Amino acid sequence: MPRVEARPPVPPPPPPDALPELPELDLGERTEVLSLKAGLAPEPPTPAPQPRPSQPALAPPPRASQPAMAPPPRASTTGVPAQGTHARAPAPTRPSVAVPAVPELRAVQPPAARPPAKEADAPATGGGGKWKWLALGGGGVLVLAVVALVMLRGPGSAFVNVEPGEHVYVGGVRMEEGSAPLDSLNGPLLISTAVDGKLRRFGTTRQRDGIDVRTLATAAPQPGTKGLLSVTGSAPGCQVQVGGAMLPGVTPLAKTPIDAGRELEVLVNCQGSVDRLWVMAVPGQEIEVAAR
Repeated sequence: MPRVEARPPVPPPPPPDALPELPELDLGERTEVLSLKAGLAPEPPTPAPQPRPSQPALAPPPRASQPAMAPPPRASTTGVPAQGTHARAPAPTRPSVAVPAVPELRAVQPPAARPPAKEADAPATGGGGKWKWLALGGGGVLVLAVVALVMLRGPGSAFVNVEPGEHVYVGGVRMEEGSAPLDSLNGPLLISTAVDGKLRRFGTTRQRDGIDVRTLATAAPQPGTKGLLSVTGSAPGCQVQVGGAMLPGVTPLAKTPIDAGRELEVLVNCQGSVDRLWVMAVPGQEIEVAAR
């Protein structure tokens, strides 16, 4: 910044004669008195230079780290008024004003742009065909499940989880097509199963639909054990054959000992008419059959 200094006043010409001292008056009340020499025109008074207003010093721009300090004001130089001229008044000094520091503003970070949401995949061409194949597959699975359930059900469709080749006995009599339904039986049921002609599982359960044979206890082999067989309901005098051996006597037969833990074929011959059925007794079980 250029420094502004007040110019020194131009000294007036020396007066010809000493003038009497005047009392201190204000600049506006003073009157200049000049003596005139004989025969000379009076010289015009020399105007005093107009005082130039002092320009305020501009403070440098503030820094962010520390407040800017304005430079100290420079005192204006005032000239000594000469006799016979107007004295220039001293220029007033402006007080320095400190510019407050402006805190540094942190740039506001814009929020991070979110990635555009993935557009939902458009359904593939042929969606109807896809659902069609799924429906067909589900239907096929359902059919297979029904077939498997039918295959696992024993005769009379009252049992489940019956393995191929496994026979189910209720009360010691094999359940086959045409056997009496379970609804006709009263009380708890003694259920047993046989595989390869031998006792595999047995247990007592209540009458219900869908009896799971896998819940029955596994039977341990007990050689030499016996059960009891009674044959009723046929005409008197019929012969009875059990396991290929003819029993002594004729019908009715009551509590005839038979081998337990084995499948036995029973044939009842009445006047040339033969009834055939299968029985299997658990150790100590009493079986009663009604021949037709």
